[in-house]
Amino acid sequence: MVWQRAGTVSVQNGSTTVTGAGVDFAASSRVGDSFVGPDGATYEVANVASATVISILPAYKGATVSGAAYAIMPVQGYDKMLSDAFNSLNNQFGPKLAALGTTGNYDVLPVSKGGTGVADGKPKFTSISLSGISSGISSAPGAYIGWNGREASGFSGDFNFLCNKGSGTGGFTWRSVNAENTVTGPVMSYSYSGNLTVPGTVTQGSDRRLKINDVEISGGLEKILQIRPVEFDRRSMLTDKEYPFHEAGVIAQELHDVLPFLVTPGGVGDDEEIWRVNYTGIIPYLISAIKELKAEIEELKANKVDAA
Repeated sequence: MVWQRAGTVSVQNGSTTVTGAGVDFAASSRVGDSFVGPDGATYEVANVASATVISILPAYKGATVSGAAYAIMPVQGYDKMLSDAFNSLNNQFGPKLAALGTTGNYDVLPVSKGGTGVADGKPKFTSISLSGISSGISSAPGAYIGWNGREASGFSGDFNFLCNKGSGTGGFTWRSVNAENTVTGPVMSYSYSGNLTVPGTVTQGSDRRLKINDVEISGGLEKILQIRPVEFDRRSMLTDKEYPFHEAGVIAQELHDVLPFLVTPGGVGDDEEIWRVNYTGIIPYLISAIKELKAEIEELKANKVDAA
């Protein structure tokens, strides 16, 4: 084994403490090694206190010196090499392994310990704990999830998906791909401005087994004539200052007076929920109105024939 001679030491007569400069006692010295002091005498290394301090036995017999040469002679052979190698690993990784605690006792780390709960790389989440949007989401561009983002949605206790668009267009997309991830299907998108684009057909549950008390609508034409169709400029949120979208439709508050169950009422202030309309629900009344107009046309035709 190579003797250690790097650096210098300082030691006082009658002291057991040896202080080094330019040394690394912790990496290359062990209790039981031989310390050859500046006085030429041999001492036992009794303790390796740090990288620069060791203790020797017996106490130093020579004259007090500073910046003197020395030598440490390993006396534990290849066992010392193994010990040094392990000690190096322990110094580097020991605290990190200790910090793992009981998480190091599992072949598959459970979710409760911060793991995925599975061995195949597909995470299994039993719960997700998230803070509020205002305090828990970074301002950097990226995708985030959060909880209770009331200031953005008007809801409370809700789960939020967020896209910080940075300098891009923003928005969300959904799609399916083939098994090899080489071919993509159609993309459904939701833009930053709030436009949902669906390339296929949107369907709603309308199974007879889900319904009772069905009564055919009559007087549909009268209802439709009470609805005021309008063109308007629209903003996305109540807090927006600009109205960039020109669209056609109805006013929810007005429709509520005619067909109240097609409207989800909201509040009146800018900090309250907006009113919403079920536009699809107007279709049955349009069908009823068309049937009434058809009946009137047939009646007019019949009267014309009789008059002739």
